[in-house]
Amino acid sequence: MENEGIVKIEVVNVSKTFTGEYGQKVEALRDVSFKVYEGEFLTVVGPSGCGKTTLLRIIAGLEKPDKGYVKIDGKKVESPVNGLGYIPQDFSLFPWRTVIGNIEFGLEVNGVSRDERKKIVKELIGLVGLEGFENSFPKELSGGMKQKVAIARALAIDPIVLLLDEPFANLDAQTRSYMQRELERIWHEHKKTVIFVTHHIEEAIYLADRIILLSSRPGKVKMELKIDLPRPRIITSPEFVSIRAKLLKEMEEEFVKTFNV
Repeated sequence: MENEGIVKIEVVNVSKTFTGEYGQKVEALRDVSFKVYEGEFLTVVGPSGCGKTTLLRIIAGLEKPDKGYVKIDGKKVESPVNGLGYIPQDFSLFPWRTVIGNIEFGLEVNGVSRDERKKIVKELIGLVGLEGFENSFPKELSGGMKQKVAIARALAIDPIVLLLDEPFANLDAQTRSYMQRELERIWHEHKKTVIFVTHHIEEAIYLADRIILLSSRPGKVKMELKIDLPRPRIITSPEFVSIRAKLLKEMEEEFVKTFNV
């Protein structure tokens, strides 16, 4: 991978425990440590409830760890990180704003001039293939198109890092496959550092330079796996199938622990 030696994000011994509705303690993460390199596409997988979303929120500065810390570009994260693109599972588009209005929102907040906003938004609409839908509202868009708007909005501020929390989970299989290819294309063009959370093994392998597998709760780093496959990847190739089988075996072990099967 290019620039493997340049560390963009460093997660060091991160632990997090929540207090449940009835006062019970729920340990989400325990001593999680890993690095993410400049321009890398890292995917994080693991069973339900293993702390994947919590980890992403801690990296973004939206949650504080009980122990450990996160650094981005060598600076410790202690509050919400400016200039970071965060894409949640539910798109979080503003229903009263058009495609243009949603994409330019962050630019407005940052005081970017109208002419510059117009230029950036036009480029991004072309990048994600939403020409002709500039003045459409979210309710008029398909799931895949909404996700494209969310990606374009995140890219508009030229983010230092992109964090995506199971962004394709609610899409049908065909749209999901299409959006995987689109995201890979956009990442290849922009070369942003990406952390992508998913529970979908094939998706993780298709997109990742490297995969972090978290254990069942409390989430710990069980495995780091570098994906040395040429792009675009062929999910039926023997190499892809072999990696999939290896990850599935590890995931099944954690599934058994999660549900005490």
